[in-house]
This record gives sequence, C-alpha cells and structure tokens, in this order.
Amino acid sequence: MCHMKSEHEEIEFKAGLDPEALATLRKHAALRPHTVGRATTRVLRSIYFDTPSGRLRDAGLSLRLRRTGHGWTQTLKASRRTKDGLQRVYELNSDAAAPVPNLDAVPDAAWRKRLRKALKGKPLKPVFETRVRRTSRLLASDQGEVELAIDTGRIVSGEAEAPVSEIELELKSGETDAVFDWARDLLGDQPARLEQPSKADRGAALFSGDAPSPPSAIRTSASPVRGDASAGEAVAALLGFYAAAIARNLHLTLSRDDPEGPHQLRVALRRLRVLCAASRGVMRSSVRRSLQRRARRLGRIVAPLRDVDVMTDEIFAPEIADDAAGERLLEALNTWREKTRATVRADLLSVRATAFAIDLHALAASGGWRRRSRRGRRRLDAPARDLAARALEGAWRICALHGERFKDLSVSERHRLRKDLKALRYAADAFAPAFDGEPPQAFVRAVRRLQNKLGQLNDLAMLETFDPQLERVLRPAFDTLRERLVKDCAVRTEAAMDQAIDRWDALTRAPRYWA
Repeated sequence: MCHMKSEHEEIEFKAGLDPEALATLRKHAALRPHTVGRATTRVLRSIYFDTPSGRLRDAGLSLRLRRTGHGWTQTLKASRRTKDGLQRVYELNSDAAAPVPNLDAVPDAAWRKRLRKALKGKPLKPVFETRVRRTSRLLASDQGEVELAIDTGRIVSGEAEAPVSEIELELKSGETDAVFDWARDLLGDQPARLEQPSKADRGAALFSGDAPSPPSAIRTSASPVRGDASAGEAVAALLGFYAAAIARNLHLTLSRDDPEGPHQLRVALRRLRVLCAASRGVMRSSVRRSLQRRARRLGRIVAPLRDVDVMTDEIFAPEIADDAAGERLLEALNTWREKTRATVRADLLSVRATAFAIDLHALAASGGWRRRSRRGRRRLDAPARDLAARALEGAWRICALHGERFKDLSVSERHRLRKDLKALRYAADAFAPAFDGEPPQAFVRAVRRLQNKLGQLNDLAMLETFDPQLERVLRPAFDTLRERLVKDCAVRTEAAMDQAIDRWDALTRAPRYWA
C-alpha cells in the first residue's frame, strides 16, 4: 500500500502524449462510469515570476499567478521531487486582486522567510507564461479520488515557445495506488512519456535560453546503491532506477529512430531480470517470477530491431560501396529496418509495455515486492553485501561450468555463456558500492572484455543467418556481399576465439572479491 498525501502537498503522475494519443484517451471507456459530477474545460493563463538571474529556480521554488474567474490565485510551489514516477510538491495558495506578486500573502511564515531569503531583495519580473486548455474530471475508485487533467497549449517566454500536450493525475484523497491504477488503465497501451517535466521546469529552461533537447537513453551501468545500504534498501533503489530507465528507453523506442533507445531498453530489461534473480529470498516469489516473465517477453519483442540495427549500421553499411548500386542496397536495408521498427512498436503496444513500466514504478513506490515472512524481513534488514555475495557466487558458478570445455563450445553454447557473463557483470555493477574498500574493477573489466569478445563472435555468427526481405533485383548484390563478409569473418572468428580463450583464462585467475 502506498502513502496518502499530507496537507499542502500535491502528488501527481504526469505523462506526455502526442495529440493523437490524447484524443484517444479522451474517449477511454473507463472515464465516464467513474467520473464524479461533470468534466469541465477551462482556459488557464498562468504567469510565473522570478528574478532575471533565476534565484527562485535555483532555490527550488516557483511563484505563479493564475487567472481564476474574476480574480487571480497566487501559488508558491516548493520542494518538488520526483521519485518512482510520482511528482510531489508543496503548494501554498492565496487570493490576489491582480497579477502582481505579494510575498506577504504567502500563508506560512517559514516559507515566506525562505522565499525572501532566496530573493535577497531582488525584484521579481514575469519570466514566462503558460496558456493551456484544460479538461478536468474527478475519478473515483475504491482506492481513492484522482483528478485527471488533460492539458493542451503552450509555454511562452519572450519569442521562445514550447508545446504542451500532457495529462496529470493528481491524488485528491486516498492512497497513491489510485494514481497508479488510473495511469495503468489510461496509458498502458499508449506511447506515453512517463517522466514529463513540470511546466515550471520547462518554462524556466525556456527563459534561461536552454534549447529544448530531446531526452537521451538512460544507461544503467552506474549503481544507485549506497555503500551502507541494507539488502532491502539496495533492491528498492535498483528497482526504482531500472523502472525509470525502462520507462525512458521504452518511450524512445516507441517515438524515435535512434538505435540507442532499443539497445538500452534491452539492457535495462536484462538488468531487471538479474536483480530479480539476485533477490531470491527477499522479493516475493510471485512478484519476482512475474517481473522476469514480462521483462523477458519485452526483451524478445525488441531483439529483432536491435539485431537489424547492428547488421545495418555496424556490419553492412561500412562495406557497401559508395555508388548507385550500393546506395540502393543500403536504402533497401534501411527500409527493412523501418518495417522491423514498425512491427516492434506495434507489438510493444499490443502487450501494454507502458503498463509494465507503470507497474514497476508502483512496485518501487509501494514496496509491494517485499517478503513479509520473519526470515524474509531478516534478510531485508541484513547488509546488501550479504545479498550481493550470494548472487555473485551463484552467477559465477554458472559461468564456471562452461570453462571445463571452453575451446569446444558450439555457437549456441558460446551465446549462452555470453548471456551468463552478462548476468554476472550486471550483478557486479548493481552491487559494487556494497563492497566499499574492495573495488571490483579488475574482475568486472575481465568479465566485460570476455563478454565483448564473445559478442563479436555472436555478431559474426548472426551474419550467416541474417536475411532481410529485399526486392528480387537487389538479392544478387546482397548475397554476394554477405558471402564475402562471411568468408572474411571466418578468419576473424578464429582470431577472436583465440583472444576469447586468453580472456577466459584471465577471468578465472581474477580474484573473486565477494568471497
């Protein structure tokens, strides 16, 4: 169960959607039966104030005056923080007769003092406006009441503008589970951006002259675990971290063509599966199995796109001659990649991939993954190092089984070893801070070098079976090129295998720092 909100606190789930998705959401079948009263539509004009140097922004504050009926409402927002998909902000409102800030009207002495301290006597000025058409409705369920706001419009700062196309789900009463339930129902099959920045943050960026840049993929090699964390704290931190990475990288996969999105999505899904395996004994079995099953399914859906990206950009494109025939072949390969991308996106939406990302956020927020037995609670309270040592030893033993006949491994067995090495490396990355004073860099570096060499071998083997659907007229050129690459790769494979054997030997000699 998640927590209820406190007085003056707003708890919101924000998501960005394109206009087409917003239009679909407005007609969602679940809305009308659960709406209390009637939906309302208003045009909201909000003016945000700050000093020219952004003193309020730097202090984590925002001061807004919003037109409401025949008057204005002044709002001070502070302590905004985003965690596990929810934005929490402390909000203080007061009436105003005109769109002019009045610090004395802030209804809390401590916050008035903090506001004046941030300003240091500097005058306030309008820095940006939001002009939004908002449709709101109150949704009721057994978990509580949630206000759904659908916003379209723009943020304006001087000549700079940014569009607004988003929803907010704000908890009005009850538990935050209600917010996640509605997010799952409304957004589960949509290509939604689940980490939508607030309008205040986007407006402040416009005012400061920061060009709006598209979000980049989240890499998950760094660990959010504290060195002194308990096992429960470590798993909670990692679960929240992977939830955010999966949500971001999923949205990039669904909305952009950059190969990094699908790649980092697969990595984050694999790291989540490794975390679940490592959390045996502290994570509820039903939750662990469900997360592993769903993450594996999404990974398999994304895999064809990642494979086509590798084959097109890293294998074929560098070898295609810069002539008319080569350009036609490369264009055909890119067309095949776009067909694969469209299929992957449709499949992700059909299995409600966004709902999975929301479920991860909800689990991280509620702690519903925790075992409640006496033994489970003891393990949760134990140092993270204990959990990490068990996980790493188990992952290492699986890898070591391959070493008995490393030179004789088949292509499929090498691929299996590579996957097992990834699990070992991902566990080492996740729990590295738990071994403070015994840095695992040497061991992890040895694992990574062997894993990368096996990855090269895997890509070379995949080349032989790569068969995009090309026009008949292009098949001879493609087959000739692939045949040449396969022959070239035979020599490279032998050399890569020799290097892999050396790196395996180096890995077996590296000290197991967790033992």
